[in-house]
Amino acid sequence: MGILSHALCAQAAFEASESAATKSLLPIWASSTGTTTSHPTQTATLNQAERCTSIYKQLSDALLVSLDPVQRLLLEENMSPFSRRWLNTLPSSPALHLSDQEFATGVHLRTLCPGALWCRHCGVEITTVNHIDTCMSSTAVSDRTTRHNTIRDLLARAFRSVGHGIEVTTEPNVPGTSRRNDIRVTNGDIAGIAPADFEIKVHALTTHANLASYNPDPSATAFLTKCEESARANRPIPPSGHYSPPMSPIVFSAGGLLAPASRNAILAWRRHIKASTFQFIMRLIAFSLLRSRARLFTLG
Repeated sequence: MGILSHALCAQAAFEASESAATKSLLPIWASSTGTTTSHPTQTATLNQAERCTSIYKQLSDALLVSLDPVQRLLLEENMSPFSRRWLNTLPSSPALHLSDQEFATGVHLRTLCPGALWCRHCGVEITTVNHIDTCMSSTAVSDRTTRHNTIRDLLARAFRSVGHGIEVTTEPNVPGTSRRNDIRVTNGDIAGIAPADFEIKVHALTTHANLASYNPDPSATAFLTKCEESARANRPIPPSGHYSPPMSPIVFSAGGLLAPASRNAILAWRRHIKASTFQFIMRLIAFSLLRSRARLFTLG
């Protein structure tokens, strides 16, 4: 779960408090006794956060060595803000309530526990923690469409909340072609917001791990960056005489890791959206990703 045990933290806390107390009391003791002897804590005192960070890094490094490539990718994914957002969200709205199935799925995925041995949707043996992200049953394929459309509508809702004459269209046609992008933003009168199209992509990381023979230590972020590049290269281009705003892909992993450029594209809108609205919609996106996985996940 990424949380240090009390047994480890308590020792670090005691050592930090002891060191801080010694550093504070030593000058008083020296002035009252006329002693000028120095003490190691006068030059270097590690606080509790620094000590716990060191312990956490040692445990993380040891854990990474013991994991296979797929599990390392999922661990990287689990460290992303979207992936862990459900852990620190208060259920202040019905939309932020988790069912027992959803909560159990989140815990299974964060602890890299695959759940059942066989998939109840496609019938194959489950060999990876996130089989649900690559399951090819009709139920799973249909659910991925629902997941995509939910994220599209939530981002469109965030863009519309800016106001100031901004027009937001979902599934706009690219003029002169038969293709569509997911969101189009036009007619804004706010400095820094130009007309733009957005295309939502959600990718499973396991596919990358299976094809990573060229790289013994694959990176989820590097894979999503390649997905962004592929989306840009394959974007619909209007023929001569037609205009369409430039397209920016928004690329997520199934667990909520954002590609770097996609993260920057979303953060660029943050300063134009009311803080509470932005945070609420980002939580809704995170919950929609977890709920999508929970609908397919089979508990052991």
